[in-house]
Amino acid sequence: LADLRVRGFREVGVGHLKVTLEDAGGARVEAIAFRALESSLGPLLTRQDAAVHVAVKVKVGRGRYVDVQIEDVAAA
Repeated sequence: LADLRVRGFREVGVGHLKVTLEDAGGARVEAIAFRALESSLGPLLTRQDAAVHVAVKVKVGRGRYVDVQIEDVAAA
């Protein structure tokens, strides 16, 4: 996913981040980055309004839910 902005983030569990990303049209998605605070993902994902490109894995969860997992991130 290209040209997104970090609109929010919070630590969940130990070292994991739940991140809200937004595109130029205002569409938002929440994604999780496992062990982000222990890796190179953390510095980019914890900067409010940072412009980023992210590689994600999408999994269909229970019911109608979709889980979005951040695999990699780069500055846009």
